[in-house]
Amino acid sequence: MKTFLTILLTAIIVGGPLGVFSYNQYLTINNLKNETASFQEQTNARQGQLIAAKTLSWNGQIFTLEHMCAGTVKISQEKNTGYDNATYCMGNNRLQLSDQNGQITVIDTSDISTDADAPFMESAYLIPSNEEGIVLVSYGSNDCFTIGNCGVGYSPFREFAIKLSDRSSRILENIPTSNETRLVWNSTGTKALAATTTCGGAGCGISPIRGYDLATDTVKTITTEEAAYGDQSHYSSDPKNYFEVDGTILPVWGYLSSSTWTSETEITVTMYLTDGTKKEVSGSF
Repeated sequence: MKTFLTILLTAIIVGGPLGVFSYNQYLTINNLKNETASFQEQTNARQGQLIAAKTLSWNGQIFTLEHMCAGTVKISQEKNTGYDNATYCMGNNRLQLSDQNGQITVIDTSDISTDADAPFMESAYLIPSNEEGIVLVSYGSNDCFTIGNCGVGYSPFREFAIKLSDRSSRILENIPTSNETRLVWNSTGTKALAATTTCGGAGCGISPIRGYDLATDTVKTITTEEAAYGDQSHYSSDPKNYFEVDGTILPVWGYLSSSTWTSETEITVTMYLTDGTKKEVSGSF
């Protein structure tokens, strides 16, 4: 009897009813392999609709991060949020990692009943040169995108670190994630400088250079000196472009890049002073 049921189950899964695997365009049933999850877990992971996906290449392997929906797919009606017309899921949401052999690891799962709680996969990128293949993923609810609550206090994304080498994952509580912050990684992808713009609509402020340690999920102040900083399109090394609300001109940090790192733990950055001179500031963490 047990043998008969096994054969019957296999026949249903392999040649099952049309529509059970809407995910077949990405992975086929013939490639199912998983040493860490049960066959039933693998089957369940393939059910539902694909909301968003990000393909990554690491160590000669192809991985895909997928946001899956087992429920009702809706379209955001909010405008000018950066996620106009984005799809989201009411029901069971899963963030999962699949590889080219069909192995699936579920990273996060949640049952959603209100629009404000619906999660999005906002971004995912592989940290350069990290030997464990760590991917940083911004995923979680954001009621700015779904119900237009974009003011102070809106719910932020959660930040996941997913290690491709063993498919483990953890939530990072302290990684700098504001829209005005760019992470500048060291040569091993283990520590980063937080390049954060200090200027707003009313004027600029000053800040020390801060660093982030991925292993310990901690932020450390590296320099005692403070200066203004305008990142990327806002950057200038001329202090005359950085001033407080009252017009006071401020010193400014030199542009932070990979060359700012002098070793895996040490940095040197130029500080441009208001008198037209400059000095080199060093630190470590």
